[in-house]
Amino acid sequence: MPFKVLYEIFDNKHDAPDYQTYDYTMANIEWQDRKQNPKGLMWRIEQTVMPDGVLTKHEEYVLLVYRVRKLTIHWKNNGMKDNDRNILMEHVRKLDKWNRTTRKFLDTHGSVMDAATTKRKGFFIVVEGWRNAYYERQQYQKATANGNYDSRVFREMTRKIRQFEQEVDNYIKQTIKLI
Repeated sequence: MPFKVLYEIFDNKHDAPDYQTYDYTMANIEWQDRKQNPKGLMWRIEQTVMPDGVLTKHEEYVLLVYRVRKLTIHWKNNGMKDNDRNILMEHVRKLDKWNRTTRKFLDTHGSVMDAATTKRKGFFIVVEGWRNAYYERQQYQKATANGNYDSRVFREMTRKIRQFEQEVDNYIKQTIKLI
C-alpha cells in the first residue's frame, strides 16, 4: 500500500487520542462502535495520511488532490485566514500546473489505455472538470459584478462543483483507505 494512514479517535473531554492505529479495519470497527454507543461523549476521528515508500505519479497526484481538498476545508472552517489561504493557493497552483501538463500529454498520447489507466484517466477528468467548474464560477462572479447576477445560475454552478468534489472525495477515500 502506497499510503500509511494514522487513525486517531478523540473524545470531547481529552486532548490525547482515546484510540489510535494504522489498521483500517480495526479503526473502522472502533469508529462505528463509538458512533453507535457514544457513552455520553462527542467523538471525532482524525486521519493523518503519509506516503509509504516511493509513490507513482498517479499516487502523487492523488495525494496532491487530497491535500488541496483538505486545505480548502481547513481554510473555510477556520475563518479564512490569509496564512491558510497562502498555503492552499500554493497547492492549488501545483495542482493546476499538473493538470495543464497532463492534459497536454493526454491530447497527444491518450489512445494507449488499459483498465488501470482508464480508471486513473477518469479520476483526472473529474479533477480537471472540478477545477474548470470552479474557475468558470469565479469568472461568472467577476463578469456579473456590475449587476447582471442571477442567483439560479450561481447556485447551479455551485451544485456542479459540489458534485465534482463528492466524486473526487469518494475516489480519494477508496484509494487512500479513509473512513
